[in-house]
Amino acid sequence: MKILICAFSYLPDKNGVALAVDHHYKILKKLGHEVKIATGFNINRIKSEDIFQFKVSGTGRIGNRIIGEKNEYIDFLVNGDFDYIFFHCWEIWSTELAIDAFDRIVAKKVIFSHGTSFDLFKLSFLGVLRFLTFLPYRLSFYKRIEKFDFYVFLTSSTQNGRFSDYRYIKNKSKKNYSIISNVSNLGSINFKIGFKEKFNIISSKLVICVANYQKIKRQKLVAKIFLDAKIEDCSLVFFGSEKNDYYYELQRLYGNYPNIFFLQEISKQDIHLAYLDADAFLMFSETEAQPLVLLDCLATNLPFVSSNVGCIHEIEGGLTTNSPQEASSLLRSVLLDSKLNLFLREAGKREFEEKYSHHLLKDKFIFLLNALLEL
Repeated sequence: MKILICAFSYLPDKNGVALAVDHHYKILKKLGHEVKIATGFNINRIKSEDIFQFKVSGTGRIGNRIIGEKNEYIDFLVNGDFDYIFFHCWEIWSTELAIDAFDRIVAKKVIFSHGTSFDLFKLSFLGVLRFLTFLPYRLSFYKRIEKFDFYVFLTSSTQNGRFSDYRYIKNKSKKNYSIISNVSNLGSINFKIGFKEKFNIISSKLVICVANYQKIKRQKLVAKIFLDAKIEDCSLVFFGSEKNDYYYELQRLYGNYPNIFFLQEISKQDIHLAYLDADAFLMFSETEAQPLVLLDCLATNLPFVSSNVGCIHEIEGGLTTNSPQEASSLLRSVLLDSKLNLFLREAGKREFEEKYSHHLLKDKFIFLLNALLEL
């Protein structure tokens, strides 16, 4: 098969979509298919005959119009020799531009959903404003979703307003879809020195939070939850991709605490070491779909405490709540109750082996490709 993967982001970008696209690209190549990637421009990306970059940005919703090499991108899709085009994510230029040109694209179109966000609503001025900016998109969405030939979802969950597309497909009793979850980004590792020793962290217990420094990830609240848990001889380490305004705000608020550390641009191997050395993972994002960082917890048998957003509630191996006060209590229990800690580690290990391992991803893609042949 000749397959094109379209996504707004790809490596060396550091986010969940970029990593998921890379997993899919490598699986498809191993299965013997001809695979290309169309993505946004990154000056640091290594040149490859399989990667085509376009200087485009925007989502198409009110206040964030799509700008850049729009015509070049559409022409590439229309004139390309592809059997199937896999589009990653709604509400972004790489998908939304293409939908408007579907009548000129011969290839079969498959959407790889990472969840929706237009139905998310928060009762506040900014929440109402955000909802209104998405309203035109929401009103046109269910007409646009019908233009795809096949649908791939991360989960069968319909909770928390992040999976409106799956709920619609199920309500319509459509059969042309499959469930392909994310997988862990961590592979095998050989090391002679642990994370705490390498980074001179002397506390007996370690809590980590891996997420780009962003308001939506709510690291300020994570720090407060950690401090309110009042755990003796314990450190919290944040990992983010780069320094930005939110990072400096975190430093201003919590940089003087001797047991809170802020790291950035840390290698994948050192992050892996941190997972292996840590006693718990703590995150409290405002919204998520199926975060890879929690699948990394399962891969390393690390218990987690998280906000109950996206489909996190269905991931075994951790505890969820939307109450910061309860999160502090849960974190304390995970760290101090050895039986609970062991129970969550074992549950996470089973969950990883049964649902999120790399060999399962290969099997799911074989099933998907066979289903596409029947279209």
